[in-house]
Amino acid sequence: MRMVGATGGLLGLGGLIGAGACAAPTAITVDIYTEVACEVEAEVSLTVSPELATLAEQAPSATSRGCLSAGRVGDVVIAPVDQNDKQLAYAVATRREAAPVEGCLETPIPADCILARRKLRFSPGEALRMRVDLRDACLGVDCPAEQTCVKGYCVSAEVSPEQCATTCDEGVLVGGEPPVRLTSDVLSTPQVVAHGERFVVAWAARGENGEAIVLRGLDPQFGLRGPEETLAAEGGALKAHRLGSTGERLGLFVMTEELRYMTLAGEGPPFAWSAQEVEGMRVLVGRGMPWSGRVYGTLLQAEPGVPAPQVVEKDWDAVEGVAPESRQFCQDDCNFMSVAWSGQAFGAAFSVEFNTPSCWWVLLPGDGEVRVDVRSPVSGVPGCVRGHLASLRSEGRWSYAYEASGARIFHARYDVYGNAIGEPTQVSRDDGLRSGHARTITTAEGAPLVFFTSGSSEVNPLFMARLDGESGAVVAPAMPVDGVFVEEDRYEVDLIGDRVAVVWLGRTEAPAVDAPADGAYVRVVAVPGGP
Repeated sequence: MRMVGATGGLLGLGGLIGAGACAAPTAITVDIYTEVACEVEAEVSLTVSPELATLAEQAPSATSRGCLSAGRVGDVVIAPVDQNDKQLAYAVATRREAAPVEGCLETPIPADCILARRKLRFSPGEALRMRVDLRDACLGVDCPAEQTCVKGYCVSAEVSPEQCATTCDEGVLVGGEPPVRLTSDVLSTPQVVAHGERFVVAWAARGENGEAIVLRGLDPQFGLRGPEETLAAEGGALKAHRLGSTGERLGLFVMTEELRYMTLAGEGPPFAWSAQEVEGMRVLVGRGMPWSGRVYGTLLQAEPGVPAPQVVEKDWDAVEGVAPESRQFCQDDCNFMSVAWSGQAFGAAFSVEFNTPSCWWVLLPGDGEVRVDVRSPVSGVPGCVRGHLASLRSEGRWSYAYEASGARIFHARYDVYGNAIGEPTQVSRDDGLRSGHARTITTAEGAPLVFFTSGSSEVNPLFMARLDGESGAVVAPAMPVDGVFVEEDRYEVDLIGDRVAVVWLGRTEAPAVDAPADGAYVRVVAVPGGP
C-alpha cells in the first residue's frame, strides 16, 4: 500500500506523487475534517495497515498541522501497490496536547486523543472519496480495535464499496439497520426483549379479524428476520401488552377488557402457545417484565389506582399457576412504575403525586415480604418527579434514572439494601429544553445506559448516554439516537452485547411541533463507546 499524494498540509512519505494519467486508478481519497480549533494547530496523522488489528504497529503515513479551511485539514490519496492489495485499514488521529500523535493508537487511548478508524476493500478500477470527521464527542473514547468512534459511539469500522456509491462519510458507519416501520397503527407501545442471541419484537396491529399482537425475530446485526406470528387479541379492544423471556421461552401479557397471559414456546415464530385469563387482575401498568430464573415480575392492578407486583410461576406445561401470589405496595396516586430483578430481589419504583410529586421504591425479596420501603431514593437532589429502575448486574445493586425538577435527567446508584452509592449524576444537558421519560438498562459489563426524550413537540428525539458502572460518571455524553422521535414515553429498549434495540411509537424524522406519531418503529443501534 502506498500514499500517492496529499493536499492541504498533509505530508506524505518520501516525495510521493499523484496517481497516473490515463485510466481512473483504484484509489481512496481520505478527506479529513476536525472539530479541534484550527488555531491550536494540533497535529493530525493518517496511518495505513492491511488490518485494523495491526494499525498500532505502523508509523504514520502522513501528518499535518493546521487547516486548509475552517474545520478541514485536507485530503490524502491511498492506492494499492499491486493487484494483491485487496483491502486496507487506516486510522486518522489528532491530539490536543503536545505529546506525539502516534500515541493515540495505543490501548487504552490517551484522554486527549481523538481517533477514527476505517477498514475497506478496494473497488477495482474506481476512485472512492471518504470523509473522516475528528469530533470532540470522541475525545478519549476507547473503542475495540475492530470499531471506531462516531459521535461518541463505538460502531463497526468496516465499510463496503457499495456503501460509498454516493456519499461515504461517518453516516455509513452508524451501527444497526435504519428504522423500520412495524405498522402505521398507533395502538399500544411496542415491546422488545432479548431472547437468547436475538431480540423478539411484539407490536399491536389491526387485521382482518380485529386487533392482534404481532411477533417477529430481530437479529442484532441484520434487523428483522423470519416470519411474523399473529395472535388475536380476544376480549375487546387491545389496550396494552408486555413481553418477557426466560432465554428459552417467551411470556406475553395482553390487556383488553380482560387480562390474559400467554406462554410461547419453540424457536419461532411460529410458536406453540397457550393462553390463560389472569384472575383477579385487569390492568397492566408500569414498565418491565423481568425474569428471576423462577418467576416473572410484572406490575398489575385489580382496578385502576391499586397496583400490585404480580409474579407468574414457571409452569409451562400447565398454565393453572398463572397468578400464584401478589404483593400490594401502593394504594393511590401511583404513577410511572417500573419493576426490575437484581439477581437477588425484585424492585419496584413509582411516583406518588400527592401535593408535590415524590419518588418511592420497594424491594420485594423472593419470600413474598416487602422488606424495604424507601421514600424518595434520590439523595441530595430534591424534586424527583418520576424514575425508572434497573439492575446494575453487580452484587444486587440498582441503577435508577429519573427526571428531577427543572426537567433534568439524573442517574443514581443504590446497594442491595437501597442505600445510595455516591451522589447522583446529571445526564441531560442544560440546554433549556424539557427532558423527561427516562429509562435505564445495563450492559453485561455493568455500564448503565440512560435514555430520555428532550423537547416540547408532540414527538421528540430520544437521547442515549453511557455511564461508568463503578464511578457513576458519564463516559459517553447524551446524544440523539438517529431517526428515533418518540411520542411522550411510548418507547422500550433492551440490549444484546453492544447492540441496543429500540421500539417506539412516533416518527423517524424531525417533525413539525404539532405533528403526531405516524406508526410503530424498531431500530438497532450501537452501545455508546467509553472506557
